[in-house]
Amino acid sequence: LILVGMGMSSTISYVKARQAMTNTLKSQISEITESTASIIDAWIKDRGLDLRSWSQQQSFQTAVQESFVGKAARKSANKLLTELKSAYGHYEDIIVANPNGEIIAASNSDVVGKINVADRGYFKTALQGEKGVSDVIKSRASGNPVFAIAMPLIAKEQVVGVIAGILDLSTFSSTFVDHIKVGAEGYAYIADQQGRVIAHPDKSMILELNLNELDFGKQLMTMEDGFLAYDWQGDHKWAAVQKTPAIGWRVAVVAVKGDILAPVKALGQFSLVVAAVVVGVAGAIVYLLTSSVVKPINDVVAGLKDAAEGDGDLTKRLEVKTRDEVGQLAHWFNTFISK
Repeated sequence: LILVGMGMSSTISYVKARQAMTNTLKSQISEITESTASIIDAWIKDRGLDLRSWSQQQSFQTAVQESFVGKAARKSANKLLTELKSAYGHYEDIIVANPNGEIIAASNSDVVGKINVADRGYFKTALQGEKGVSDVIKSRASGNPVFAIAMPLIAKEQVVGVIAGILDLSTFSSTFVDHIKVGAEGYAYIADQQGRVIAHPDKSMILELNLNELDFGKQLMTMEDGFLAYDWQGDHKWAAVQKTPAIGWRVAVVAVKGDILAPVKALGQFSLVVAAVVVGVAGAIVYLLTSSVVKPINDVVAGLKDAAEGDGDLTKRLEVKTRDEVGQLAHWFNTFISK
């Protein structure tokens, strides 16, 4: 009974603790994913507001002109762009380009007059009078992964150029992904609309891993939000997924099952040891108690057995003793009645 009771108690405790841990984990990583996606979405919108505000500055609108005044304005434009880059800290570079895509002012003076962005999608969109947001691309200045947000420069209701912020992806990753930890081994990553990993604590994955090339990745890329369990690199993993509305990227927060359930497993093992000790101690106590009771009984039984098997002398002695005791009792009783 003790063995069955302790076994059931330990098993139920383990199952309940495991289920509670799993439910808590799912809730936790889902909340982290949703909040991270919302923050990224707001951050992208804020960067667009940066560029919109800067595009309205007269100095940038003047700098794209090919006149003497325009060329004179480029020096102050370079200085202002350098100050903006230093103040905000998100940008690898901030550039101003003329309608031909030639960079005529930038926070990095090395690219002025040397790089043309006319073939970039974000530039073409901005030149049409709309906000342009690029896919993740390699910077022509540094070779690092970046993405760009661009706004048209408008003067007298005409698009006269483009201002663009080139956002450093490593800074973006360290801001939104690298600090996220789930247990000892859990992490977060971001994939763009094409499935390319663009932010990951393992930098070798960035722009090298495409989720569409993996079975679980294909499923993940079809999800707007939700929870996914899959096996990868020898581990069973859980991932909460959320798509960012503004840019269509997918944020995933991953937990490793073995890592998360390790405390529950340790608790189960501890409960098993405790159950074994309790059963052992209880068994020893029961054995000692029953031995102390059974041994005297066995001795009495053995004596009675010897008597019953014909020990004549003993039988006669018992008969005489019994007869004498009965006689004494009768004499005492008669004396008591007579008085």
